[in-house]
Amino acid sequence: VRNKAAPMTPPVCLPLLDRFEPLSDVLEVMAERDDLVEDVALRLTTMVSEVARAKMRRLYDIPEQTVLLSAEAEAGSLVALVRKTKPDRMEALVRSMRKAGKLSDIFLLRAARERLSDFLPAAIAERTGRPVEAVAKILSRGSSKEVASLLREARVTPSIYEEFWHALSASRLSAFRDPWSTK
Repeated sequence: VRNKAAPMTPPVCLPLLDRFEPLSDVLEVMAERDDLVEDVALRLTTMVSEVARAKMRRLYDIPEQTVLLSAEAEAGSLVALVRKTKPDRMEALVRSMRKAGKLSDIFLLRAARERLSDFLPAAIAERTGRPVEAVAKILSRGSSKEVASLLREARVTPSIYEEFWHALSASRLSAFRDPWSTK
């Protein structure tokens, strides 16, 4: 893993992840690499979080409430991964996240709040089967009813529709420049 000449491709990394899953030291060294493909980075993000949570609970007798904090840290890592992903690789990342069970309703809401404009349409398109362009159009210009219908189709929990709409509305407003601004 420390050999910079070794390619960090799925055929190399996935067996390492399976074999060394309980060894946080190996996972941490792998996490320091900057040449991981999306599938590997996504799986590693999840594993590092799980290993760290288990180790902290075991060593320090930390209560289960820390699961929420570590879940938030994991979501932050996923946001960073999304931001780093090039637009032409976004759909592949979304598919990997779906396979890994990371396209949760809460993460979609976080993506709306974080204004992940390349990720969000691809993620909802993955969950609905609609074309990304059609989803992007609804998210950027659709009414609250159209967005709610899209979220229903994506099987998003209705209890977060309002928060999702507020986050989406905020990002829509920031997309417009003040025509009287001198900047």
